[in-house]
Amino acid sequence: MYSKTGLVQGIITKREASIEEEKNIKMNNNQPDNIPAINTHFWFKENAVAAANFYVTVFPHSKVLHTSTMHANTSYQVEIVQFELAGQKYSAMSSANNFKLNESMSLVIHCKSQQEIDYYWSLLGDKGIEQSCGWLKDQFGISWQIIPSHLGQLLAANPNKQSHIMQCFLGMKKISIQALQEAAQ
Repeated sequence: MYSKTGLVQGIITKREASIEEEKNIKMNNNQPDNIPAINTHFWFKENAVAAANFYVTVFPHSKVLHTSTMHANTSYQVEIVQFELAGQKYSAMSSANNFKLNESMSLVIHCKSQQEIDYYWSLLGDKGIEQSCGWLKDQFGISWQIIPSHLGQLLAANPNKQSHIMQCFLGMKKISIQALQEAAQ
């Protein structure tokens, strides 16, 4: 028969062993205890501050947090900007570079309605380049995917019409929710 004290000690010892095991796993993986802040950073050849100032006018709950300019010499300066779009933090800098922004990295906007798709497509596509399947490249070179939040459901709405739905989707630049729904009929 176990005594009450022995049982409690056994439970405490097992819990301590479990805590120690968790620490060892973290140490073996070299994982810190805290969750780091991670944000996307854009490197523009020029106009990082102008881009951030534009983006914060497009998205609700957005603001420029900080800007600074560093002068490397009389003909060369670096702009740095930190900003929030819809509560998500981003940073960007302008500096002479040979890097090109491209579609291998894009920002996805999940829209709840056609009205939202039209709104973001109009603003971000102005002076930009429209691409297929809901993609566009804005005037600053950032690639965006402007899609319905239920795109997967729309594309899989009718398994018998899958090919027709996909052809409809592939033929679009700006996504039309109604056209996808009609293709599924």
